[in-house]
Amino acid sequence: MVELTDGEIVGELAALDPEPRSASVSTIDPSTLYKIEQSTLQILMAEHPEIVQGIIKELAHRLRVTTAPYGFSF
Repeated sequence: MVELTDGEIVGELAALDPEPRSASVSTIDPSTLYKIEQSTLQILMAEHPEIVQGIIKELAHRLRVTTAPYGFSF
């Protein structure tokens, strides 16, 4: 289980790749969540490359966190 903090994102892989996911999300405290459709995200990424850079940065961070316990280094 992973606990996220304010401003963190979930579902970024699902937004990029429509294949089914096995993860679920629950909140501990009352939360406001925002949903963006894949088609809308595609348009935004085409118009704003900084969004793509942010998503890549987040994916790289999660890969580092996920692989660190196994001794992998990137």
